[in-house]
Amino acid sequence: STEYNNQSNPSSFYSTSTLQTYVPAPVINSFTASPAYIGSGGTSTLSWNATGTITSITITPGTLSTTTSIGSITVNPTASTTYTLSVANANGTSTLTAAVTVDTTPPTVPSSITEATSTPSSIALQWPVSTDAQSGLAGHDIYRNGAWIASTTLTTYIDTAVNSPSYSYYDDTGLSASTTYAYTIDAYDAVDNISSQSLEFNAATANQIIPSSPQWSAGAFADDVWDPSSTPISAIYWPSLT
Repeated sequence: STEYNNQSNPSSFYSTSTLQTYVPAPVINSFTASPAYIGSGGTSTLSWNATGTITSITITPGTLSTTTSIGSITVNPTASTTYTLSVANANGTSTLTAAVTVDTTPPTVPSSITEATSTPSSIALQWPVSTDAQSGLAGHDIYRNGAWIASTTLTTYIDTAVNSPSYSYYDDTGLSASTTYAYTIDAYDAVDNISSQSLEFNAATANQIIPSSPQWSAGAFADDVWDPSSTPISAIYWPSLT
């Protein structure tokens, strides 16, 4: 401010002040990590959106330094890390955090496999759904006689015996009748951590019911009634199929 002498009253003074515009600290609209969970050696993208007068943007840990209000950067931490975004100007600094979790723990091993149903050409398996505490369960791998046959997503159904939608289900088809097969199952999560295989479970297809074979005989119809003792002619008959 500047002081001035009042000429009409030399003993008094008055002052004027220069009006200054206040610039608030920047605003962080968002700061995210995608994906939030990664596997060993994986990467995640940190993205930010800020508004206001910005003189610097930094992310720690790391070496990023910019003034770009909207942007992203790829990170590949070797351990779970919480990142801090700092957006500043002369009047203050705003901060926000985003976490990237490195998930190296596989889901629980499938157990208690049972045979839900079977036909001469198929076996339906069921087992309690595995769990994964971090990135989340993604599915199961099915092995028959030691060879991989399928990967399932989260196929669940309600087991009416326990009234609980907590079972996974797989129908193995194209099998031979009256045959025993050995099954094992593993579980995998969203970042491809894979559990050990379950204990082996043996299940058998149903017997194939084959109708009686047609038989040849000799005889004739008399008044629309079959009489095997009548004049022999070539004829075919077979029992009812059962």
